[in-house]
Amino acid sequence: MNVEELINGKKSLGVESPPDSLLSPPTNQDIVHSDPTQNSQTPSDNAQELDYCICERKSCEEGEIMIQCDFCEQWFHLPCVNLSPRLIADIETYVCSACTNEQRKTIYKQRLNCHRHDYSDPNAAKKPVQAGTQIFVDHLLKKKFKDAFENGIVKKIHSGDILTRDYFEKNKFETPILIEDKTTLGFTMPSSDEIDLSKIENIVGGDYSIDVIDVERQEVYQMSITELNSYFKTEPREKIYNLISFEISKTKLTENITAPKIVEELSWVSNGVWSNDEQDNNSASKPNHIIKPEVQKYCLISAGRSYTDFHIDFGGSSVWYHVVKGDKIFYLIEPSDENLKIYEEWNKLKNQSEIFLGDKIQNCYQFELKAGNTILLPSGWIHAVYTPSDSLVFGGNFLHSHSISLQLKIYEMETRLNTPEKYRFPAFETLQWYAAKYFTQILKEKNSKKECVDFKLHKNLKYLNYMLRKWITSKDYYETHDYEIPKKINCDKLVKIMNKELNKSELLLKSQVVHKKKMSTDKPQKEVLNYTNITDGIKVDADDSTESAPIKLKIKLKPIETSEQSVNQEEGGDIIDGDYVYPNLGETSAEQANCEQKSGRKRKIKPFAAHYLAPKGESLANQDDLDQDEDYFDDEEEADDNDEDFKLKVKNNLKLSNKLKKKQLKKEKLASEGKDQNDKKTTGLTPSAIGTKQKNKKGQATTKQRLGKLLKLNRIINI
Repeated sequence: MNVEELINGKKSLGVESPPDSLLSPPTNQDIVHSDPTQNSQTPSDNAQELDYCICERKSCEEGEIMIQCDFCEQWFHLPCVNLSPRLIADIETYVCSACTNEQRKTIYKQRLNCHRHDYSDPNAAKKPVQAGTQIFVDHLLKKKFKDAFENGIVKKIHSGDILTRDYFEKNKFETPILIEDKTTLGFTMPSSDEIDLSKIENIVGGDYSIDVIDVERQEVYQMSITELNSYFKTEPREKIYNLISFEISKTKLTENITAPKIVEELSWVSNGVWSNDEQDNNSASKPNHIIKPEVQKYCLISAGRSYTDFHIDFGGSSVWYHVVKGDKIFYLIEPSDENLKIYEEWNKLKNQSEIFLGDKIQNCYQFELKAGNTILLPSGWIHAVYTPSDSLVFGGNFLHSHSISLQLKIYEMETRLNTPEKYRFPAFETLQWYAAKYFTQILKEKNSKKECVDFKLHKNLKYLNYMLRKWITSKDYYETHDYEIPKKINCDKLVKIMNKELNKSELLLKSQVVHKKKMSTDKPQKEVLNYTNITDGIKVDADDSTESAPIKLKIKLKPIETSEQSVNQEEGGDIIDGDYVYPNLGETSAEQANCEQKSGRKRKIKPFAAHYLAPKGESLANQDDLDQDEDYFDDEEEADDNDEDFKLKVKNNLKLSNKLKKKQLKKEKLASEGKDQNDKKTTGLTPSAIGTKQKNKKGQATTKQRLGKLLKLNRIINI
């Protein structure tokens, strides 16, 4: 294998990749270096005369990287030849120290473009821009995004005192929250004057190995903290490095950093959900042993112009993020079902780095995080991060009870995308089993006391129960996931018990909802509906110029009796009653009012039939519809036959009498067939709420009675 093949294979080679003849060191330890042009023997032919490396080491550690000389074709450990893994990608031809002379030297690749990850590609001119490159960053800074604060996507608060468990139970945890004052969060965090990379090197140790990202190539390399510190002190820099995966829980630096108090209270790892029953400090090396996840404390060190492309934090976990130095620009996408689907499809693309996800989403928001600010990012939010200048950040990830469903959906998405185990939330499934055990006990206690759990929590727990049942019923689950199942949990039994308690809790929740609805109906309600004039097609006044007016129908439930109502009831019966409907027939003429005043008659009036009132826009021109309607009157009143105006009304409405008779017969027929429900559907009121039919001695209401009621009702309503 030559150097060209080595570069094409991600420019680095594990120890398992070289030929077997080179992996097995020869017994002869004498190293013979000669000009390859004069010595035509291949390494395999001359294997007995070559050594494995200049260190004379007979074995290699797993994953150790080696490089091959392009002339003598010997393999060397990188530390033995003073090379760093991050430099291999830039080497075009490697020449070992023994083969180096004035004509033969190690040759590094030249930068030929600034828009491709392979910036030495000679054919890159017509290829698209890739994420993280300098041209990409320039284009990104020119793009216009919606402001996350102005659009209510990020909630900004000055003090973190209000962030308690009760706060999140009432307001949920679905919106990012930016806290300006770190002193109110109850966590230990050094100031920018108290911490820097040099101090971190002294605390952790310079030889501590970390994974850094070459931003322009979007590749991960190993580097020591001493190397990283030296890089940040160098100006100008040929590379842009970004450290985002330095977990400090197992280092001495953890003593100087603590997560915010609210994070400790919400996190399943620290609030009691994770069980320490099986934790044994001396058994970490045992096979299939469950190790407590340590992801709540990360140190992030980024060089200026660093860019991290769109992603969702592993396992759908939430994030706390505090900026000690520098600043950050976040690009946010809400975790809606549609956006998550687009995100998953984008991750499957081979040319993913050439497509900016924000252009495929309807709404992408932007906000800036400055030094001293802290952000709490809920589960599932898709985000990218740009670093304008060198920055130092501390943060962490945590799973909690407010987003169980979304966390599980993200975990399933990672499975579909075949995300490497290294980039997934550690012991995720173990945490789900512990959560199931923890909340099943809470459900038992609540159910025994007839107390309801939060509706959103109940919904989340039902989804958790569904997913656990899905896991254990899948093929070979116990064999393939045995290392994630707590030994003291009987999975089948736990799922059944949890489902039983959820059913009990659901019944309590339903009974609570019914009780609330019943209480709400006891409160006075008022609803106003618009109807067309019921006088359309009926001549009320002799004056044909009378215009129809819209009617407002007022319906009152559980009315409160007023003193005015009492007076009206004493004088003339139930004139004003919340169970009845009073249409406004327009203003009464002065002449008509005077005549009615002279008559001095007292009439006890039931209101007009409510099914005369047609919804707005519905015509009453259909004669059959009119014939089906009915009016209700009292027979206590005797009309004044000497009233000339009244006689005129009777004369002009002879046809109405015949119609009303037909209505009476049809009404009796409908009542006998039990079709009163039709009236309720038409008017929203039952016949009992409208009034009862009043008849004369012959069993029918007279024409005078009906028309007299119509005119009297018109006068009373307008008063």
